[in-house]
Amino acid sequence: MLEKLDNLNHRSPSIVNEAADGNNPIGARDLASMSVDELWSFREAIDAILAAKIRTELNELSRQLDRLSPRDKAAKRLTAKRSKAAARNYPTSRPKYQNPERPFETWSGRGRRPYWLNEQLNIGKLLEEFSAA
Repeated sequence: MLEKLDNLNHRSPSIVNEAADGNNPIGARDLASMSVDELWSFREAIDAILAAKIRTELNELSRQLDRLSPRDKAAKRLTAKRSKAAARNYPTSRPKYQNPERPFETWSGRGRRPYWLNEQLNIGKLLEEFSAA
């Protein structure tokens, strides 16, 4: 087992590959021969380029998501409806009626009756039975 490890090339793989024409993309310099200051400035240049490219790709992906996402369109429509209701200055009201089977279903007594309440009224129950306490 140790013999196999000794035969391995202990040199780390090059980060920069040579181009097809044999030219090194960083100007025929080997990273190992560069000084620390040169490597640091090279790294800063790479970081700046990467940040710009990542920012560009994120903006493009965001545009595509905005175009494809029906959730965003629904949220915009909901916001528009809320702003119209707020423009009419309707005061908010507390729920007057509550579904006993599903307590999170409530109705304030304004607007159309909810489906759950219509079903109960159609089978003969009284509206007062659903008063929220």
